[in-house]
Amino acid sequence: MKDGHIFLKELYAVAEGSKWLRELHPLCEITVIVDNSAVAWSLENGFTRSEIAASILQRSISCLVTEQGELQVMLVISEDNPADCPVVATRI
Repeated sequence: MKDGHIFLKELYAVAEGSKWLRELHPLCEITVIVDNSAVAWSLENGFTRSEIAASILQRSISCLVTEQGELQVMLVISEDNPADCPVVATRI
């Protein structure tokens, strides 16, 4: 997903990453850690108004929900996200 809003890109990354992880480890519990509050909200509530995002969201949820029906999502503040180090470093 080259073009599109960062929300779509991050949701797409969750969908693809969870699909890949589920293929490798079908029974593992997956906790999604994101720094995008819209992505976290959509995953936790299973809803988004965007039609494109809704189809991506359904793929994500089907891979992420545990046998007990639980979905584990953790929201991390961008400044505390190690994946954002290059961005944080430019703010210093």
